[in-house]
Amino acid sequence: MQDTYRLQKELKQRNIKMLADEQDEFITYYKILCWGYQERFGLTRDVMRIEISLRLTKYTNELGGILKGHLMG
Repeated sequence: MQDTYRLQKELKQRNIKMLADEQDEFITYYKILCWGYQERFGLTRDVMRIEISLRLTKYTNELGGILKGHLMG
């Protein structure tokens, strides 16, 4: 949640809007609006799965370190 909030805040500060556009079987497209320009950006499901897996691993490791620190106290 904090990563998402931080990203949304940064995009807003830079006056960049990201809107969901289309979705097909394997790709999710977004419209990127910045300084009067519009670009279409697509992410494949495989890329999203890998990114989610990497972030979950990172969060799990961070949580494990916090819990270990509290238990070792």
